[in-house]
Amino acid sequence: MFCNKCGKEIPNDAVFCPVCGNPVNLSGGSGQGYGQGPYSTEVTRKFPYIKRRSIALCIFFSIITFGIYGLYWYYSIANDINTVSITEDTSGGMVVLFSIITCGIYSIYWAYQCGAKVDRARGLEESNNNIIYLLLALFGFSIIAWCLIQNEINQHASY
Repeated sequence: MFCNKCGKEIPNDAVFCPVCGNPVNLSGGSGQGYGQGPYSTEVTRKFPYIKRRSIALCIFFSIITFGIYGLYWYYSIANDINTVSITEDTSGGMVVLFSIITCGIYSIYWAYQCGAKVDRARGLEESNNNIIYLLLALFGFSIIAWCLIQNEINQHASY
């Protein structure tokens, strides 16, 4: 069978599309599973290949590794928020690389863009998440923005 959202072939016993994470209908299709539409706030989409991360442990490991784990966490957040919001945006590796090359300027832009991705993952039209993330990044509190984004990703993670 094929996914109604992305058109990729999926196994017959799949609960979610392995490419886009869209729920599969019991009637054999996918897409508007559960009768709610792809961006419903009543049904939270679960992505079987996204790992739930402890925010406190991520901060702790970032501190004791002098930021090396923080780069990995940043990479993971960028990839996971793209998956949760079903966008094919800049990959996690490129986000980290661009942030390093631009001495953090790209990370401010990325934080702003994540607001729209979080809204899309929640099924909202528009909110002030992008402004909140932008201000946190501008004033040097990017890690708080990462925590908020990770919290949103954890709501969609399946394990």
